[in-house]
Amino acid sequence: MSENFNAGDATKNGKATTGLVLGIIGLVGWFIPIIGLPITIIGLVFSIKGLKSLKHGVAITGIVLCSIGLLLTIVNASIGAYTGATGQNSIVNKILNKENKTQTTSSKVEIINQAVQGVKAQLPLPYKLDQVTTMVDVTAEPGAIRYHYVLSGIDTSKITNELLKNSLGASICQNKDTKNLLDQDINMEYSYSVENSTQKYFVSFTKTDCK
Repeated sequence: MSENFNAGDATKNGKATTGLVLGIIGLVGWFIPIIGLPITIIGLVFSIKGLKSLKHGVAITGIVLCSIGLLLTIVNASIGAYTGATGQNSIVNKILNKENKTQTTSSKVEIINQAVQGVKAQLPLPYKLDQVTTMVDVTAEPGAIRYHYVLSGIDTSKITNELLKNSLGASICQNKDTKNLLDQDINMEYSYSVENSTQKYFVSFTKTDCK
């Protein structure tokens, strides 16, 4: 019985010592809540269990140190959360601004890709719009959706980019879906090539064009 009792005490002695060590570490690491919080909580658990050991005083010291470290950690975390939420923490603000920019860029890319996939799903390409215009492709570009057309059987001597933009303007700005994309800073681009020719035209619309 004496051997079992001593073995049990030795185990609990170790817990008391572990609690004390973690309490000391917690006093140093309280200024970093993600480190201080788990260390002090674990230290408290070990110290409380160590109360039944022969190192009763060590366990009590561990409880005191862990409690102080835990309190400081909670206070520090609360202050950090408050300053971050109220915009007073410059480091947090930089991180949030970076994340917002990343999310905005990612969401815009997703919208463009979804729109391109939607058009391709609805229209079998190449798709003949009229006697002279054939849509051959729709592509996702940086910040824009680009429609590719081929013009055939038409006199292009009087066609200019300005003329094409003026002729497209009304229909582009009156289309709710297109206008919604423009309002999200997603440009609409229209690329025209002439059949059996190197001649090309290019028109781009931004949200300022539909105000």
